[in-house]
Amino acid sequence: MFYDETVESLTQFLRQSTHYDGLTPETDLIETGLLTSLTVMDLVTFIDRDLNVSLGISDLTPNNLQNIETIAQTIANRLAMPESS
Repeated sequence: MFYDETVESLTQFLRQSTHYDGLTPETDLIETGLLTSLTVMDLVTFIDRDLNVSLGISDLTPNNLQNIETIAQTIANRLAMPESS
């Protein structure tokens, strides 16, 4: 999945999940209070199930979850990592 498609998928998911139609890829999810612990759990499940990317606990930092663009970049970084054997 390409970066732009990831951003679009994340935006659609989070708009539906948070019921916030004004959400953009640049919206600060933490500062606006849109990213709760339950939203993070739903987001990680969505990324794993729908985007087929497993995030590690080290990926779940405030900087990586700041907005949709940083989440998409975290996913891209995870995809670029060689798989452990």
